[in-house]
Amino acid sequence: MRKFKLNRGDIGRIRKCIAHWKRLRDGKQKKGEEPEAWCCALCEKYFYKDPVAHKPFDPTCVSCPVEQAFGACGNGSNSNPYKRAYRDWRNFLYDETREKAWVNSANRMIRALEKLLPSKKEK
Repeated sequence: MRKFKLNRGDIGRIRKCIAHWKRLRDGKQKKGEEPEAWCCALCEKYFYKDPVAHKPFDPTCVSCPVEQAFGACGNGSNSNPYKRAYRDWRNFLYDETREKAWVNSANRMIRALEKLLPSKKEK
């Protein structure tokens, strides 16, 4: 799936993103943690010029591994699992009967992120 090289920093960021999505899925998120750019380790590097002030830098996220694999998160790309996971999370916040859809979408997001990591052969 991945046709680009990852540096060590991005591998660590992807792992942080996986942990973030698992916490969200399991309802164990940190205070203020949401499926938003300001909570994403990759967005800190590729989207924000100043992550503390949340000033957008490059809204297309051209070099982000998620964007390279699936298309940008916020542009309506249907191939990006973030779009559906975000929508299902929002729906679940307002209607707890939608938990199954949210958990399924979170699991798809986690699997997509895991596929970005180098295989044992690539290490």
